[in-house]
Amino acid sequence: MAGLAKHYHRPPDQLDAEQIQSYLLHLITEKRLAYASVNQAACACRFLFGTVLRQRKIWLDIPMAKVPKRLPVVLARGHRTAVRRLRHLCAHAPS
Repeated sequence: MAGLAKHYHRPPDQLDAEQIQSYLLHLITEKRLAYASVNQAACACRFLFGTVLRQRKIWLDIPMAKVPKRLPVVLARGHRTAVRRLRHLCAHAPS
């Protein structure tokens, strides 16, 4: 929450939902924080506004960062064969 206050030069209870969302986007795009770190900041904001300050409207507008899904790497048949050969060679290599 200190980072949020420092970013806007105001206490967090004086900020609105749009400013909080903008700050979370700033963490992702400019600070390049991991999604887990951004989600931790979002949860801290949710706790502050929902539980401590009881400002439910702002609490509901705070999004969670979505982790991009990565497709699994699929090796071509020739690459799979090469990997199997290397594993076989490594398993039978003298120590």
